[in-house]
Amino acid sequence: MNLLKSTLMKKCNALKKGVSKIPSNIILTNHPSVNTLVNNSINISTDAYVNTSLDTSSSRIINLQAEQQIKQYLIEALNDWCKKMNENNDKNKNILKLQENTDYEIIVDINGNKVLIRCQCGATSTLGRKENTYLLSNYLRHLTNQSPCFIAEDTTAVVSKVTYDTTSNKFIGFALPLDDNGFPIANSYSTESFSCLEEWYSNVPRAKSLNAYLIQPLSSAANNTSPFLLSAYGTDNKFESSDVISRWHHIHQKFKAKDIRILGFSTDCDSRYLHAMRASLGFFSTFAYVDHPDLLSIDLPRTWSWFFMQHEQLYICFQDPVHICTKLRNRILSETTHLLLGDQLINIEPLIYMISNYSKLDHALVRSDINPKDRQNYSSAAKISSNNVVALLEKIPNSLGINIYLQAIRSVRLAYIEKDTVFLDRIYHAWTSVFIFRFWLLWINEMDKNDLDLMLAHVSHFDINDIKEQCRSKSQYFITYQSHFCVEINAHCLVYLAMLVCEGQLPIEALNIWVQNSQTCECTFRSARAISSVSSAGVNFTVLQFLNRINKLAVLQNIKNNTNQNHLHFPQHHKLSRTMQNISNTSKTIDFSKISIENTVSKAYKYVSNLFNQLKLKELSRNGRIITIEEMNNIAARALDAFWSSDIDTINSQDGSRDIESENETNSAEKNNSTNDCDSDE
Repeated sequence: MNLLKSTLMKKCNALKKGVSKIPSNIILTNHPSVNTLVNNSINISTDAYVNTSLDTSSSRIINLQAEQQIKQYLIEALNDWCKKMNENNDKNKNILKLQENTDYEIIVDINGNKVLIRCQCGATSTLGRKENTYLLSNYLRHLTNQSPCFIAEDTTAVVSKVTYDTTSNKFIGFALPLDDNGFPIANSYSTESFSCLEEWYSNVPRAKSLNAYLIQPLSSAANNTSPFLLSAYGTDNKFESSDVISRWHHIHQKFKAKDIRILGFSTDCDSRYLHAMRASLGFFSTFAYVDHPDLLSIDLPRTWSWFFMQHEQLYICFQDPVHICTKLRNRILSETTHLLLGDQLINIEPLIYMISNYSKLDHALVRSDINPKDRQNYSSAAKISSNNVVALLEKIPNSLGINIYLQAIRSVRLAYIEKDTVFLDRIYHAWTSVFIFRFWLLWINEMDKNDLDLMLAHVSHFDINDIKEQCRSKSQYFITYQSHFCVEINAHCLVYLAMLVCEGQLPIEALNIWVQNSQTCECTFRSARAISSVSSAGVNFTVLQFLNRINKLAVLQNIKNNTNQNHLHFPQHHKLSRTMQNISNTSKTIDFSKISIENTVSKAYKYVSNLFNQLKLKELSRNGRIITIEEMNNIAARALDAFWSSDIDTINSQDGSRDIESENETNSAEKNNSTNDCDSDE
């Protein structure tokens, strides 16, 4: 019995060892249901593999067909372009011909939704896309070696003197009349008659200012590309906004005939230029270029309630940001204006307290930075809006209002002046300043004039009768309408420019915002004064003297813009900010999109709404929460439209001009102290 038991145990162990040798991932069974399940799984897997292969093959066929259609469309478009170019070239017909795979190669990436054209020279152009249509503008710009240009216009005071130019046989110094295109008539004052000259001296006004146009190429080497002086002429500063519109359009068309695209214009904050910009952009105004054949167009999202500009433009416009900053600074230093935001009186008292009670190492301010006599002191505007000053204001009581105001100035600087600002940050800061002034305007419009007077009397301890006499309208509690619209126009044109680059209609170099201003004119005026003769005690010049210095200015500007190559260093004007000398970090690739632009603007709105939440203004609240971006923008749009739709005679009346339009933030006595030897612009 024991022997039988031992034999059975050995047999059992042997069977266990045999089973353990079978891999664990193999299942052996003879059950019919299990076999059916395995067979079905194999059949399903096989069918899925076959179907996937068929789907992949059909997808590849569809992609190949789409690629061929895109290539055929682009080839035909290039052939049409060559045909038009040959037709326009009368002297050498049919000399331009582009052959695929010889002159260029089309690369279509269906999955990446990109189309590129590689030129035979090795350069690759990424085509923009708009409404499911690919645009050839980037590649054509490469073929024609074109880069967009920007034009700056500005005026400076000159010595009012008529002189005879022997080389041209003209009397220069009279104010030149304008033709139908807004251009000065150059040969107006050339005569051999003494009586005619005597009549001119008696009846024709002399030029008190010099108007200059400079053109700035927007190339990849913008840091080393000198602006060119396009024209300069003497003027008595008597012109209308219609003259400006006609002149800009004529300049645009003349450059178009030379295959040069004028991207936009920049000037200072003169009200006539502001009206010209509004009409040119159709910004709360009748669009001046309806059905123009050269209009730019963007695909504008309908959800952008904050964007008020139309989608078609002939060119863009930028108000000079340096002038905007100085005018905002002058507004806060004005003795006749009282800026009021909630229970906060925005004045320089917190800055005076800061200078007196904090170390200069903490804020870098001096008393002259808050001196209202120097109206064009941009360095002061930059210093009072620095990060250190804004941070210190948080420690000073009753300084929230001026803190918000100085943040608006800082945002203008970072958006348009500083070279090292990342482009999406430019959009953020531009719309931060916009939303600050929109919230403020909304609150001003919601308040009654008597309530504003009482609030000012409470926070300033002024007599209520004096307040009513001095502040005749609600506009004196707010910034000037020129400054407000300048901030609005610049922010809209900045986004419009970004959209054009996103859609491939403009190259990345068009985002060199820091050169798209009228400071090139200011630099030219300074350089002209710097090359006065050593025997001259005057710092100013006549019109003829400026014209005689043009060639010298061109050579001087080329040397100054290429200091890295020629190792020549010139002394800098004390008002030139060092930040303007920084090298730009503009990326060579587009790192933003429509979605990122929208998110950036929304981020700016949230930041500003949090700032105004601290003021606890019930006029800006709905059910205990600050109004939404859609509601705020709708109200702001109606307010701006109502302003420009009102009686223009009322706006430009003597009282209205003083309350709304006046940019003279200093006493008239200071203005009368200026002489012909001093430039009021500097």
